[in-house]
Amino acid sequence: MYDIALSHYLFIGAFLFIIGSLLVLTRRNGIFILIGLELMINAALINFVAFSHFDQTKKGGEVAALFILVLAVCASVVGLVILMKVYKQFHTIYVDEVRQVKE
Repeated sequence: MYDIALSHYLFIGAFLFIIGSLLVLTRRNGIFILIGLELMINAALINFVAFSHFDQTKKGGEVAALFILVLAVCASVVGLVILMKVYKQFHTIYVDEVRQVKE
């Protein structure tokens, strides 16, 4: 069986976080921004669970990851509802065009 070290988990978490932050910073589509935020939250969750797995005395990281996951899902639902309302009013999901209409 393969032995996976903590550094492997941290590398995957960092990679997901970088991809998520690039999506948030470069895309102007509201759905891609929400996907980027979810990737960043999932990267933090991977780190919580990895540190909890390698610290055998405490399981607090897994419990915290579960609560954060529930809150992230709730935030995604609220973000999608807001995005649907913006589309209904402005007929676009691009963030730049909504800013131009606001001005």
